Amino acid sequence: MEATRQDNATRANSGRLRSSPTQLERLKTLVETQEVRIENLQQAADEAKLQVQELEREKCQLIEQLNERFKELAILTKMLNEASLQVSVGNDAPTVAKAAHAQADAPRVRFGSVSIARLRQSWRLKRDIRAINNSGLFDREWYLQKYPDVASVGADPVEHYLKWGASEGRSPGPSFDTRYYLANNPDIAALENPLLHFIRRGKKKRVLPGGRSA
Repeated sequence: MEATRQDNATRANSGRLRSSPTQLERLKTLVETQEVRIENLQQAADEAKLQVQELEREKCQLIEQLNERFKELAILTKMLNEASLQVSVGNDAPTVAKAAHAQADAPRVRFGSVSIARLRQSWRLKRDIRAINNSGLFDREWYLQKYPDVASVGADPVEHYLKWGASEGRSPGPSFDTRYYLANNPDIAALENPLLHFIRRGKKKRVLPGGRSA
């Protein structure tokens, strides 16, 4: 009887030993699966961190643009108040109003939609010039040497590029090819200056500016 018990115990131990390699393989597979999951989670966390950083940058840019809009609104409000004052003075004292108009410069005599439109246009031009100067993509000396007709009239190279140069296919420097950029982004040709488009949107989309000169 005792011999039978020992024999059964020996067989059970033998069965457990035979099953151990299989269990080890299963455990190994589980460990590898968990390692892959951890690696995927780490990668997702890194990508989320980059997205948060990008959103923070976009947030800062939007805040900056919003502040610029507030400044523009303040200027327009001031102009509107001055225009209202001019009208009020004109109604109450025609002689004073005529004297004030006689002393004022022609562009400042008229207020209303025309003068405000000019004010906004001037403000946008200054804003765009500042954005281009800060980008480091506009080479003033290169532009004047490449296009001597601009230098001959004494025009500001950045302002010339914004008003006429881009539409004529001229490039702002050796690092940005206007014609190449427009050829690869034809949808922005009639909407925005190509260099400004690249500065404000193309960099985020990793659009290539081209390296040839027009």
